[in-house]
Amino acid sequence: MVNGRLLVFGIGSLAFVGAIAACTIVDSLKLPEDATDSGPGGTKDASTKDVFVDPCRSDLLPSPPDPPVGTGNDGNTYFFAVDSVAFSMPGDAGLPVGLNLDKQCTCKGMPADPQSCVPLSPNNTHCDTLGNGIDNAVALLVNGQAKQNGFDVQAQSQNALADGRNGLLMKIDQYTGDPNDSRILFSFYVSAGPSFPDGGGIGTLKPTFTVADSWTVDEGSLYSGADPKRYTAINNTTATVTNDIFVANNLSGVLRLDNGLSLDLKSIELSGRLVKDKDGNLQIDDGVLAGRWTTSSALRNLGALGDPSTPDGGKVCNNAIAFAGLKGLVCAAADISSTGPDNSNVTCDALSLGLRFTAKAATFGAVVNLDAGVSVCGSVDTQCTN
Repeated sequence: MVNGRLLVFGIGSLAFVGAIAACTIVDSLKLPEDATDSGPGGTKDASTKDVFVDPCRSDLLPSPPDPPVGTGNDGNTYFFAVDSVAFSMPGDAGLPVGLNLDKQCTCKGMPADPQSCVPLSPNNTHCDTLGNGIDNAVALLVNGQAKQNGFDVQAQSQNALADGRNGLLMKIDQYTGDPNDSRILFSFYVSAGPSFPDGGGIGTLKPTFTVADSWTVDEGSLYSGADPKRYTAINNTTATVTNDIFVANNLSGVLRLDNGLSLDLKSIELSGRLVKDKDGNLQIDDGVLAGRWTTSSALRNLGALGDPSTPDGGKVCNNAIAFAGLKGLVCAAADISSTGPDNSNVTCDALSLGLRFTAKAATFGAVVNLDAGVSVCGSVDTQCTN
């Protein structure tokens, strides 16, 4: 979604961009396989072959069941641990995944839409990818700039999960298990990976991604004062299930990544297909997570990473040259409004993010303190200006 030249900020600091993908998540929702291409920005409807369907105007997420089914109090609880994550589609193309967060088809589409917010600089023109409105500025940064500097972010992200160095957990409550349910409760949590039941062994146990794993849960993900055994999450929302696909939105929260990096996201939207594995346990396939990462949060989150030019443990935000390069990169990539309204004259003050993921049935275990999202950058200037 970022069009134009990106700033390179040196001293090996693009390792921070590689670390972005060492986090969490998701498989893009696809157009019907029998749809035929009608050129940039659209498809022809497979049934009529001559009706133009603009994917930028198509709702990729299913609507709630109609008529409503389920009461929200008549279902069961299911726990999940994310087992695969990526910023882009499988294969060599490396095209970003995500959602059309601003409901615009910037630069492309039939017809093309204007920018959904005002760039900090007239030279910073941001274009959606694939001609279908997908917003994912972060993916284009990591898949472009990071790969040019030798960082395989796809492998890094997967290895972080496979080695048990971090985790993203999800819970679905009050779900009937039927293909359609008008009201479920969706929650997500930060994890340091699996542990022994008493909380020991963190960082040493490789997950099997079965219910045999006991996953740690960050106490910062839970409501203070609530019974920790109930895992009542701060990050929760009501959601729906339509034809086995759940949709959850209006979430904000911190995703903890590998290497101590956290992403503080706003307006998170999630979706995925609920299916049963060979043992009858529920799992999530074809997952997608999308959100908005404010430039201020991005600079604090990324600035807190270790600066490889200072082996004494210094941070990027404490190195004036490195932080200036980081700031130029992040501010130039801002492509969306953090709070809206979209498609207005508000300034672009956030980076769009999209991830694909799958998740397996899991068991929640010990509650631990991870200090997820804590910044060490103090009063560093994180404001982007013209």
